[in-house]
Amino acid sequence: MKEKKRALVVEGGAMRSIYSIGILDTLIKSNYYDFDMCIGVSAGSTALASYLSGAHLRSYRVTTDYSTRKDFISKRNLIRGRHYMNLDWLWDYCESYDPLDSDAILNRKIDFYIGVTSALTGRSEYLAFTKDNSADLLKASCALPIAYKNPVKVAGSIYFDGGISDPIPIEKAIELGANEIVVIRSRKKDYRMNNKNGRLQSFLLRKYSKINESLSRRSKRYNDSIDLIRKSHKDIRIIEVNPSNEFKTSRFTTDKEILDLDYQLGIKSGYELLEILKP
Repeated sequence: MKEKKRALVVEGGAMRSIYSIGILDTLIKSNYYDFDMCIGVSAGSTALASYLSGAHLRSYRVTTDYSTRKDFISKRNLIRGRHYMNLDWLWDYCESYDPLDSDAILNRKIDFYIGVTSALTGRSEYLAFTKDNSADLLKASCALPIAYKNPVKVAGSIYFDGGISDPIPIEKAIELGANEIVVIRSRKKDYRMNNKNGRLQSFLLRKYSKINESLSRRSKRYNDSIDLIRKSHKDIRIIEVNPSNEFKTSRFTTDKEILDLDYQLGIKSGYELLEILKP
């Protein structure tokens, strides 16, 4: 029998990641880390970083408190030509008041890959988390174009949000040899993506035409990933975890009451997942 190689894959989705955070906080509380690798994109990568560091409630604080402040997310800034999502402020604030423990992540001895999208080619790249690249890599994976205007430099290259080119990195997990894969989604199970690209997006991304092209392919990539998750695989077990129909959080939700309710849905799903995973 082939040796088990278990992966944890977490989809992004900005504020929708509150559901994934509830699941991951449950795993932290239960001290459950039986994974060989973790793969995340966008907000899924930052949620995984807190999980691997063992920082219970850190991602909850980031999402329900810091990320809901006008310092971070502001329509007024967008109108003024600034960042709608000010990642610079958020990263600096977290570094000062709620820093990530990179050493704890690396000491976990679980391979941690973060998906980013090359600003020059529009293609996905998966970079391993290191102490030297941690802040820039996580920031790059969350740099949603238009909402955040600039690509982020990591090791000499420039990147945008990893969810643009590979929103659900299931294929990467299989490519890395995983044969038991937990996929935490931030969308309800019946969701399928449709393209919404328009002239305004093309105009705003005129400096990064390859990113615009990648966005135009995103819905197909997304739906293909869902099909891959639900396909019957020989010698590969895939466990898909989705929020229930009660889930209300959208990409830019800042209502703490909604976020708290959906965090609790994640906690409930976390305990259900543990029942599946524990021998």
